[in-house]
Amino acid sequence: MENDSRSDGFISAHDFDILCDAFKASVEEGRVTKAHRIQHAKNLVRELTGQENADKLLISRMMRGCHATQP
Repeated sequence: MENDSRSDGFISAHDFDILCDAFKASVEEGRVTKAHRIQHAKNLVRELTGQENADKLLISRMMRGCHATQP
C-alpha cells in the first residue's frame, strides 16, 4: 500500500488554501447557495482526501477561513 499522507484525512496548509480558494470561487460565482455551502465544503474535502466523512472542525475552519457565513 502506498504511503499517502491524505489516507488519514490529513490536509496540508497548502491544500487547505486550495480548498478555500475553490470554495470561495464557487460561492462568489453563485454556483453554491447559502443553504448548500456546508455540504459543498464537505464534498470538496472528500474529493481531496478520499475520506467519506469530512472532519467537522476542518469544515468549520474552512468556512471561516474562506470568509463564508454559515447558513
